[in-house]
Amino acid sequence: EVLLIGDRDTRGLGGPTRSDVVPDPDEPTDFTSFAFDMGRDPSRAVGGGTYGFGKAVLYLASKVSTVGMYTQVRTSSGQIEPRFMILSVAERAADHGKRYTGRHWWGERDPDLPGAVAPIVGPEARDLAHSLGMDRYLHPLDTGTTLAILAPHNPFATADEESDGE
Repeated sequence: EVLLIGDRDTRGLGGPTRSDVVPDPDEPTDFTSFAFDMGRDPSRAVGGGTYGFGKAVLYLASKVSTVGMYTQVRTSSGQIEPRFMILSVAERAADHGKRYTGRHWWGERDPDLPGAVAPIVGPEARDLAHSLGMDRYLHPLDTGTTLAILAPHNPFATADEESDGE
């Protein structure tokens, strides 16, 4: 089961796809803010939540704390760029003396930053979104975003039904 939430004719989640890149003052940081960052950069204009509580509700709505993200943005050259990534939050853990944050990303390896994950972009992103039904609200020339909450909790189920997978 998947719950899709989408918009179109919005900007999509644009800007850099790496949170270690310092954006231009007028450049949006919507992608990195949603996918990687917690909190808000106080040097930038307010444009959304402050501490990440809003997006946390998406993970809480999923039995497996996982959200798929498909966005189409207009690049500075005027082209539409599809982006796809899966994000997950789990409990913090430690293994062999190394601590893990509990935040996980699925995309492709970032060739410029070993050990980092980047979104899948371009036709492959659109193909993935299509195979999961996440592109149904976005024409290839639209901008916008679709989020997929994997295994959503049923707000109308009793605790027994929820634990039985109903």
